[in-house]
Formats: sequence, structure tokens, C-alpha cells
Amino acid sequence: MKIIIDDALPARQLYPLLLLICLLLCITALRLILSFSAEYLYSWAGNHLVRDIRIELFQHLLNLPIGFQHRQQTGELVFRLNSDVGVVQSVVTSSVLRFVHSVLTLVGLVAVLCSLDTTLFLFSTSVIPFFILNLLFFQPRIRKVAESLQEQGAALSSFAIERFNNVPLIQIFNGQDYEASRFRSALNGLIATAMRSVRYSISMATVSSGLVVVAPAVILGWGGYQVMKGAITLGTLIAVLQYTRLLFGPVQGLHDLYADLVRGLVSMRRVLEFTRIPTQEATHKGCRTFVYNHTIEFQDVHFRYDSQPVLQGLNFRLTKGRTYALVGVSGSGKTTLAHLLCGFYRADQGRILVDGVPLEEISLRDLREHVGLVSQQVHLFDVTIRDNILYGFLEEEPAEVEQVIEEVGLSGLHLEEKIGEQGMQLSGGQQQRVALARTLLRRLDLLILDEATSALDAESEEEILFRVRQRFRARTILLISHRLSAVQGVDEVICLFEGRVVEQGPPAHLLARQGYYARYVQKSRQEGARSHEGAG
Repeated sequence: MKIIIDDALPARQLYPLLLLICLLLCITALRLILSFSAEYLYSWAGNHLVRDIRIELFQHLLNLPIGFQHRQQTGELVFRLNSDVGVVQSVVTSSVLRFVHSVLTLVGLVAVLCSLDTTLFLFSTSVIPFFILNLLFFQPRIRKVAESLQEQGAALSSFAIERFNNVPLIQIFNGQDYEASRFRSALNGLIATAMRSVRYSISMATVSSGLVVVAPAVILGWGGYQVMKGAITLGTLIAVLQYTRLLFGPVQGLHDLYADLVRGLVSMRRVLEFTRIPTQEATHKGCRTFVYNHTIEFQDVHFRYDSQPVLQGLNFRLTKGRTYALVGVSGSGKTTLAHLLCGFYRADQGRILVDGVPLEEISLRDLREHVGLVSQQVHLFDVTIRDNILYGFLEEEPAEVEQVIEEVGLSGLHLEEKIGEQGMQLSGGQQQRVALARTLLRRLDLLILDEATSALDAESEEEILFRVRQRFRARTILLISHRLSAVQGVDEVICLFEGRVVEQGPPAHLLARQGYYARYVQKSRQEGARSHEGAG
């Protein structure tokens, strides 16, 4: 434009003017091509980078200790995996491109402005300190609001997921209006925080826009005076004004980018907060293979949840090839014992020895290849029954799979239909049958059944447990149940009370002793009789 105004137009020559216009169009076309290429490249790279972040975070969360999973809300995990990583993606894919573009543009513009007129350039930069002050004033406020927004969003996600998981409870208590009111209140709080963020962003942008107007006015006043004096040409003044306008585009872009980076860093911190938690493999250094040919022994094992003691000096032994029943009142430590054997937790004190090898020295992956757990709380995926049974065992022979399906009584069901989230389309008994079938396919040395047949009727339970004992007759079964019918036919009963073994031995021998087990059996029978009378 400077050349056109100062040279081409005063010369009154059409050809140079057309040539300069063509050159201007070529520069514009090149700029559009480069902008498209850069945006596409950064978007491609950013999406792949964030994909890797999501995979890394997802895999890391799956490997965190069970204790962390129990303490953390599902909604919080999902929100960080989706929303927080999504904010990071936005920063990576757009903000980085804007940053590089702005910096390169600034470098070029500064060089050209200095070559045109250094004094006018210094005038154009006189407002930049005010941009910096504007940033320093609003940055801590924007960061605080961004943290609050992410936390409130995660809490809202957790609230919704928890309510969807408890729809039957809400409906039976007519709690729909109450829960909608709580959801509305949480949303109102989220909106209030979001509007506070909007106020800060608009205020910061308004100050920036005002500063952008001030600089050209100063340049126009001083530069106009210089043109009147003949110190500079009109073309130079127009070029400086145009370049200054372009200069404050990147400056304001960096200014706005800073606010986006603050929000992105808040989300990145929330993502990294979980990745810094050590996984089970990081804290469990064992690398020996699991070899169980003789005994698994608990020696003075202590364990507590937070500050609450659960196991207090536990001592007993499991011999290979025998079936054990673990009985005791609720809270005596039965499930905790099972979780220790699966490597979900580590004993606070004492040792668990597998053929003399401490459990801490055995590889977790190898341990879980040989120890199986079926609990009362069934975990199923929203896939078909067959896919749930074959989870992790797609290489199994069809004949073996069909045999297991027959053993647990699932052969009459449509195995190729999806069963809904957590198997909601199945009855409680059918869910337990699926979980049993999935575990029976494994080549286990130790099978733990923790109330695994509690949803079945007594006859079905007896039949399935008989088949399980036949399949695992050369291996070890640890049966945890409150039902007396479920513990019939075991080789030994282990009685737990307040985290200690108070009796262990064959059922008939313990009954004859008239000790804890005999009292437990008598109490269970009395409770069963009362429940039958109530039903009648």
C-alpha cells in the first residue's frame, strides 16, 4: 500500500499499479493456503496428542489401587477423562497455532515498523505495558473461576451418574421432584460461576480493545504532524497505521490466548493429579511367578481401612486341593481377606506366604492368573451374555465354553443378546451365573466365592456348587457365605470374629465342640426359621 500511494499513483502508470495489485492478491492467496495447512496440521497433531493423553489416563486409572476406586466418584473420573482432557485438546489444537502465528507475525511486524520509522514504532508500543497490567490483574481471578468451574462440573457429573444408577430407589420414594430441584440448584451454581468467568473475560477484552484504539490515535496525531512537516510521506504514515493495526491483532491474540492457557493449565493440572498417583505395579515390586503346590499361609496379618482395624493378627492355612468355608458375622473381615489374596490391598503387618514365598514378591499379573474371585456384587458389561463369559478368554474352545454354560444353568438363555448396563436385563441369579461361568473358564489354583450364589435358590445353589467342586477338586476353593446350605460338604470351616480366626476344622468336628461355629449354626437356623414364619 505504501508503494502504491507513494510511487504508483503519483506516476499515473496503470501497469505498475496492476502488477502491485496482482502481487497483493498472490500474497493473500498464499496466506490463505498456509493458514489452512497450518490449522489442519495443528488440528491433526493436537487430536493425536490428546488421544494419547486420554489412552494414558484411561489405562492409568484402570491400574490404580482398588482403594482409590472406592474413594473416588465415577463422575469425577469420567469428567476428567472427557471434559478436562477436552479443554487441553482445545488449547493444544487452537491455542498453540494462535501462539505460533502471533509470535511470527509480531517478529515480522516489528522488523518492518522499525525500518519504516523507529519513533512511530515506539509510539505504537507505548500501550503494551498496560496490556501486561491488564493480564496481571485478571489472571488470578480467571484461574480461580476456571478451577471452580471444573470442580462444579465434575460434581454435577457425579450427581447425575449416581441418580441414574439409583432410578428405582428414586421412583419408589417419589423423589423425582426432589432430585430435579437439587439438580437445578447445582446447575444454577454452575451458571453463576460461568457468568463470573464471562464477566472477567469480557472486562479484560474490553480493556484490551480500548488500548488498541488508543495507540493508532497517538500515531495518527504524531504522524500527521510529521507528514505536515515533510519529515515522512503520507504512504509511510498509512503503512505504519496499517502495520500497527496488524501489530495489535497478535498482541490482543496473545492477550486472549493467555486466558485460554490459564483454563487449559487448570485442566492439565487436574489430569496430571491422577497420573501422579502410583499404580499397583509401581508400588508392588514383586516379579516372581505364582507357584502354589502345597499351602497358602496367613501369619499374624493385620489390616485396617483408614483408621478402622479389620484384621487383627490373622493366622490360618489353606492346603492345596481342599475346600474351605469362611464364616462369621458381617464386618468380621471375610471380604477383606479375599481382597488381600487377590492383591487388591497389602497387609499392614504380617505376611501371606504362597508355598513359603511372600505375596509381595509375586507378580500381580501372575497372581491374578491363578487366583479368581466371584463376589456378590457382580460386574458385567453392556454386551452379550457370551461376550461377558468370554471376557479375556476369546481363545477358549467352543466345547469348553458350552460345557461351562451348561454347568451354571445358562443354556436356556439367548446368549447373543445385549444385557444392558451392569446386566440390568438379567435377574440377580442370572447375573451371578454369568459371573460364575466367566471365572470357571480360568485355569485357577485358588477360587474365592464371596456370596457368589446368594441370589440363587437353595436347590440351584447346591447343584452349581457341586459342579464347581467337581471342576476344582484338585485345586482350592474358599467359600464365603452366610447360608448354611452353601457351606455344607466343605473339608474345613474357618470361623472369623473381629478380624481373628477363632476356630478352624471339619464342620462335624466343630459342631461337636459346641464352640463358635456351633453357636453360629444355631443362630443362623433360628433366623431362618423366623424368616419362614414371617413369610407364612
